[in-house]
Amino acid sequence: MKGRCGWMACLGAAALCGGNLRAELLIYEGFDYPPGTVGSNMTGGVNLRTSWGTLDSSNTTAQAGSLTYDGGSGAFMLATNGNHLKRAKVDAWWGERWIARQFDNTHPLYPYSSGGNTVGNDGTMLWVSFLYRHDGDPAADRAAFRIGPLFVGRPFNANGKFGMTLNEGGTFYDSGLTIVSGQTCLATLKFEFGAGNADAVSLWVNPSLNKEEPDGAYTNRISGADLSWGFFGGCGKSMSVDELRVGESFRDVVPAERIRLENGMVLVVR
Repeated sequence: MKGRCGWMACLGAAALCGGNLRAELLIYEGFDYPPGTVGSNMTGGVNLRTSWGTLDSSNTTAQAGSLTYDGGSGAFMLATNGNHLKRAKVDAWWGERWIARQFDNTHPLYPYSSGGNTVGNDGTMLWVSFLYRHDGDPAADRAAFRIGPLFVGRPFNANGKFGMTLNEGGTFYDSGLTIVSGQTCLATLKFEFGAGNADAVSLWVNPSLNKEEPDGAYTNRISGADLSWGFFGGCGKSMSVDELRVGESFRDVVPAERIRLENGMVLVVR
């Protein structure tokens, strides 16, 4: 399952093969679109199909610059590329999937396919990560990123905390992190697929960078459910998302770049 660099370069994704944007990624979206591009015109990324366009995608646009995350160490930064996705604060029914996108489950994703356009094949495991920033009032505004049936971020009944729920209105699994408007955090999830309803997902929030595995226990875990999924999306109000990655290991989806100080300036060493 390794060594996909040449294959991905043929798809026009050669940038993933350089530096620390690792070739083992199964799905990647850095939202490298011109600022102002609406969701329905966002068709890039690796191993994604259709566009980021469903329902109210006109209020979701690409914005200049990447979201950033350094894990608090000051020594490393999460590798980023391009701009980011931003949802405007628009009153909408919470359950409305204002933007969504499916993926291509052929080629490298085929071994993980559970039939149709979903992943969740028994005995397989996938890692997913993305950067999340709440841009509204976390106490009042629901804003979550969706991975199939899983809502991650500030979902229903979260009371300003970061966590996840399974399906709309389900039990809220609190990570313990209080969301601060305008502050970026890194969500990292490990999906383990078993037979029937024996799937599990573990969540790490703001893990340390430059590690082969997370340096601490997961903050939350949901098990005993069918967690197969076939799309990514967003629900709620004002939020930004960036650097969506799906891979086979923690290191694949949390690639780090070293920070160096030179003459008082921060330089990223790739």
